[in-house]
Amino acid sequence: MKRLVFLYLLYIGSIALLYAMPTAPPALTDSIHATLKTYDLPEITVRSSKIKRNADRFIMQVTPSSGKNGIELLKEAPGVWLSDKGISINGASGAKVYINGQEVRLEGELLYFRLQSLQSADIQRIEILPFSGAEKDANAQGGAVYILLRKPKQKGWQGHFSLMSTIGHSVQQYQPNGSWHAHWDKWDWYASASIIWKPEDASDWNEDRIYRQTVKQFQSTGARKQTSDYETFRSGIIFSPDTLNTFGLEVEYFRHSSDNPSHSRDAISNRHETVYSHGNYHQKSDYDMTSVNFSYQHRLSHSCSTLKILADYTGKHAKGKNRYNILRQAGDYKKDTLYRSQTKADYRIINADVSWNSKSFQTGAKYTQTYTDNTSAYEGFRSGTTWTPLPDFGYTRDYREQIAAWYAQYTFTRRKWSVKAGLRLEYTHTSNRENNVNQRYFDWFPHMDVSYAFDPLQHWMLAGQYGKYIERPAFAALNPNRTQTSDYSYQIGNPWLKPTYINRFSLTLIYKYRYTLTIGGNLHKNLIREFTKQDEANPDIAYVTYENHHRENHWFVAISAPWQPTGWLNLTANFIGSRQDIYMNPEEERQSHWLYFIRAQAECFLPWDLSLEMKYSGTSRLHSGNSEINPYHTADIRLQKKFNQGKWILTLGIDNLFDRSSSYACHTEDYERDIHIHTASQGRTWKIGIAWNFGKGKQAKKTEVEKGKFSQRNRLAD
Repeated sequence: MKRLVFLYLLYIGSIALLYAMPTAPPALTDSIHATLKTYDLPEITVRSSKIKRNADRFIMQVTPSSGKNGIELLKEAPGVWLSDKGISINGASGAKVYINGQEVRLEGELLYFRLQSLQSADIQRIEILPFSGAEKDANAQGGAVYILLRKPKQKGWQGHFSLMSTIGHSVQQYQPNGSWHAHWDKWDWYASASIIWKPEDASDWNEDRIYRQTVKQFQSTGARKQTSDYETFRSGIIFSPDTLNTFGLEVEYFRHSSDNPSHSRDAISNRHETVYSHGNYHQKSDYDMTSVNFSYQHRLSHSCSTLKILADYTGKHAKGKNRYNILRQAGDYKKDTLYRSQTKADYRIINADVSWNSKSFQTGAKYTQTYTDNTSAYEGFRSGTTWTPLPDFGYTRDYREQIAAWYAQYTFTRRKWSVKAGLRLEYTHTSNRENNVNQRYFDWFPHMDVSYAFDPLQHWMLAGQYGKYIERPAFAALNPNRTQTSDYSYQIGNPWLKPTYINRFSLTLIYKYRYTLTIGGNLHKNLIREFTKQDEANPDIAYVTYENHHRENHWFVAISAPWQPTGWLNLTANFIGSRQDIYMNPEEERQSHWLYFIRAQAECFLPWDLSLEMKYSGTSRLHSGNSEINPYHTADIRLQKKFNQGKWILTLGIDNLFDRSSSYACHTEDYERDIHIHTASQGRTWKIGIAWNFGKGKQAKKTEVEKGKFSQRNRLAD
């Protein structure tokens, strides 16, 4: 009831503010007065480039008939790297994703699936912002990815349907996708649906340990066969009664379920005996989430100003059932352990945002409330007859978070200089009643963009950026829920995590809007990292949790070099080199590592509407906490054929051509862990797909680049 009252008062206050403003004329007139300047231009040859760099962002125009999904398009964007942990830009993790200005409130694998459901036929352009401005939430520490979808400008409708399949050894994935856009007079309506069905995705792993001071040997092997499905449905309507007012309403529904049966075999031995463990684990989870978004926009023609009111509600319900059976044997000794757990999680998130934008000045206020209720109950099967509660493993969490923010931002241009300076103030109150954690803190977050053009056509530009940001712990990292992976390993959250503060700065040299050289740094305080520890009750058991590093600084250089030597060949190369300085605790010495990320792509346009695409991606050894991820290199190849002027598209490809797998190492006080993992969906797979574009009426027109309004991102657990 309090939330409804708050939203109602916000709405009434905004309407009162609207009526207090000077009355606008009935029709929108052109009120922009431009000063014309004349330059003598040399003879030039124009070559189209789908990726260009402005002072503060990369802009990638998307070809509707390219037949690619959102993940494939983002992999082509300069400085963008994707993983199951999220998206990073120029090595800075935690990038937010927005679709038509609305934040995608998903993390990890679910965010990956959501981006996969987008098709090039639906996307007009993608904007990559390495730095988020003061008008965006302070926890946009890794920049932002802004995806703008197409919509018809003339009366008529357009549609798209595609079916993509992934097939490989021990993996199957099928992805039907459909979308619809229509425009009639003052109304716009759009809808989309996507299903990602994975009936099989097998993985296996093995672990070896080297003990430092004791004579022990350890070996573990395991396998998992996952099945999952993910569905998303989205529909929205936009009403524009006149040229000054626009109302929008959108509803989104997500559903995800997965079944993860797995087993492991462990053997640990010393001079006297060997203990064998055989574990069978069955982890089943599902959730559904509904999101409702409302927007209102009013434009004042006499001042070129815009009032925006945004409000949204997100509700998520998740549950899981786990069952663990472990058989231990040492000589004549045998012990059979059976236990189970049930988890439930409810999330409720409310946002309200009011902003005022003029030609050179922006200001706004935002309020966010987050409610999280989690419970987990464990039971053990005792005496072969009854289930007995295990309170030491269960938990109940009642988490509340409130964030109130205000920002102001000023932009001006004078001759060859362009400056955008802003300040954001945020007040945060968090409470976890079960752990008696109660925090209140007030922070200010400055931001500045400065660019200088060396020539009138801006062929040479220099852009500098600075921003201060915060990373609040993800809900999954706060959950003290113990997830068992074998008899000797598990994962658990840390409810005592502190937020991370980041100071970021960079300097970018831009040539012809495409070629860029960037140097900069990301300075972290209390950086949240995964950390491997030994269980106090049994040091042979290792578990992964989350901790705050005292300080961690990243100094980087990034190069983007797209090149089109001929009309039928596009070449792109991206390189990021970084030095990582880690101070785990104030009293410890600095640990330094050199890292690199490389991505190269060649796209050939062949006769008969054929195109061939080849990609290479490589990373060096990566360091996180007391763990290391070994170097990883992949190569992909894809062939595409268009029919009937691009209305039909057939795709055939191979990902991870050389079937590379991942591995990592962990360093604890007593032993070194060496772990190799092979997941079928990440190995060598065949991609086969077909797409159909259809419609009636005039096709969608391309619009000029605009700066979208960004909303709050919350850290919903997977």
